[in-house]
Amino acid sequence: MNEAVYWTDIISKRSDAKEIAQQREKVCSNTSLTSLLDTMPHIVLILNNNRQIIWANRCLLDALKKEGMDDLLGLRPGEVFSCVNAVLGENGCGTAKECQTCGALLAILESLNGKQSEKECMILTTNNDALNLRVKAGLIDIGGETFDAVSIVDISDEKNKRMLERLFFHDIMNLAGSMQGFANMLPELVRENASELADVLPYLSNGANDLVELIKYQKDLVSAENNELSVHQKHLNAKELLTGVRGLLERNDLFKKRHMMIHDNPEEIWFTSDERLLKRVIVNAVKNALEAVKEGESVELSYKVQDHSVLFEIHNTCYIPEEVQSHIFRKSFSTKSPDRGIGTYSIKLFTEKYLHGKVWFVSKQGEGTTFYIQIPKGKTEQI
Repeated sequence: MNEAVYWTDIISKRSDAKEIAQQREKVCSNTSLTSLLDTMPHIVLILNNNRQIIWANRCLLDALKKEGMDDLLGLRPGEVFSCVNAVLGENGCGTAKECQTCGALLAILESLNGKQSEKECMILTTNNDALNLRVKAGLIDIGGETFDAVSIVDISDEKNKRMLERLFFHDIMNLAGSMQGFANMLPELVRENASELADVLPYLSNGANDLVELIKYQKDLVSAENNELSVHQKHLNAKELLTGVRGLLERNDLFKKRHMMIHDNPEEIWFTSDERLLKRVIVNAVKNALEAVKEGESVELSYKVQDHSVLFEIHNTCYIPEEVQSHIFRKSFSTKSPDRGIGTYSIKLFTEKYLHGKVWFVSKQGEGTTFYIQIPKGKTEQI
């Protein structure tokens, strides 16, 4: 969608309360239609031509634990689902630049232009929940006035299942295949060249450790999404934490061809957080940064105290195109392959929902990209 089409009245304009009340009365007077839509097992919305909710079926009300429509009238879909982008635009849902590629918005706009449409939409909520929705939209005539009927199906479970299957077969099978290859070499090495056995065993051990770590990571991710993840606080030293991150990454092929520089801080910085989760957050951020740079280039890490927080910075020289930036923390989004797209999503999920911190990035042409991970210091006594 080009910018000229995007910034139209249909995007920004809102109907006033009087007009919405009249439209609601017209829709509610068609009891045959509303009764039918209330039986649907998925969410159905009726919107006016300014994309505002005039009526919603029982499925949405039950999901939101609401008895009636009063709190929803006049809102737009992204505002009801607490989309993080809905508060960025001057006129709410659909008006921020981050909304220009939103599947739900595009489906609704195509429908309002007379074309039935079906698209998928990924929403990150203000509670850091990730929703994958299938949105269908089409025009409907009620009492001589045209409205937009929108059905919304939550396909998060379906998407999660496919993604975890891809990750399992891609990452875990790669590690398992590597370990299998080294294991198959052992009998011959024992018989003919036992001296080389000492060189092979570390690879086998590292592969096993990486495999276990990957399985734990996937387990933590599922637990986090199900609100079942336990957090274990302990006193941590910022420099030691980053040194540990470097140790975890040293076995990665990316690290062998690229460099990771830790800028020392003369201040001894202690803070309280979950070491396991925070290491995973920083490892994922550093891996993404390493993947982006060319062989021989560096990723720089630094840390400092800012207010009552510890701020970790991961910087590389690459620029993220503006059209990609708004998708960075969305689940399943990746510029690399369909098997990717969970790393940056998990960074935000673990940091903001479980570590009570904040994560963001700044990317500028000629300056590169810096990811910021801010963690509250909490109790800082060294133990």
